Amino acid sequence: MHQIIRYIQRILAFSKIEFKKMKAYSGQLSSLLLTLPIKAILTYLIWANLSTYNYSVDLQWLVLYSIIVSFTEFITMPYCEIAYNLMQDIHTGDLDMYIVKPIHYLFYKFISKLHIFFLFVIVMILLEIVYKVNIFSFHNISILYFYIISVSYIYIIFAMVGILSFKFENILTLRDNIWNIIRLLAGSILPLSYYPFNIEKILKFLPFEYIYYKPVIFTQNVALPTSFDFMISGLWLIIGIILLMVFWNRSIRHYSSQGG
Repeated sequence: MHQIIRYIQRILAFSKIEFKKMKAYSGQLSSLLLTLPIKAILTYLIWANLSTYNYSVDLQWLVLYSIIVSFTEFITMPYCEIAYNLMQDIHTGDLDMYIVKPIHYLFYKFISKLHIFFLFVIVMILLEIVYKVNIFSFHNISILYFYIISVSYIYIIFAMVGILSFKFENILTLRDNIWNIIRLLAGSILPLSYYPFNIEKILKFLPFEYIYYKPVIFTQNVALPTSFDFMISGLWLIIGIILLMVFWNRSIRHYSSQGG
């Protein structure tokens, strides 16, 4: 028990350093709040124009969808940084400093970003106050679960990209390309319900829709989480963690400090 307490204390001590970086996101949040009305207006105008060509669309739903996607991207964005963090730490030799710590590098980098979830908690509390929403209902707890799944998938994918820095000098172009592909497959650019039926059917068995599409429509109450959603999202999370750790262990064996 004493060792567990000491371990938790070390995690909290290391997290304080990263927690201070939360101030850096205040500017990004301000930018997000300024661009949301513009994005909402553009979304409305684009789809309103398409509806004149006999496209059947729910404009109100699409505008709200785009707004919630923007907030979701804001929450997941810090977890994309693991690719750049790994590249920098590997090539500068700073990885040495983390390896000797009693916390696994990948776990430490993940929990150090959890402060972003305070925004989610604040939103839930506001909903409780303003709309008398029961934030501890099964539905809301399920939504929180799928947002955790979302950031976990993003982190795992970009951590794997970052691990390629053990072999390659620069992985930023690859990171950006993968980010664009994820946005396309995860429903960030367009709701997956507007994709051709066969493509949508394939995506149901892949992890990408749980990054943006599913958390957003669950938040909108357009659909309710099913046992299949919990099963397939949990299964992909386990597979992702296993692949990430195998990838990391094989790569770290050949690591030698590049710093000074």
